[in-house]
Amino acid sequence: MVMCIFENIDKGIIMKSPNGNCWRVTIDDNGDFVKAQINCP
Repeated sequence: MVMCIFENIDKGIIMKSPNGNCWRVTIDDNGDFVKAQINCP
C-alpha cells in the first residue's frame, strides 16, 4: 500500500483528463475535494 501526505496547502495532485486538460485537486477544511483547471506543467 502506498500512502502520500501533502502538508503544503498550496500544492495538490495534478491529473490530466482524457481530453488533455490538467486539474489540481486539493481538500478543503470539510474534507471535500476542490478541483481547479490549470495550465499543464
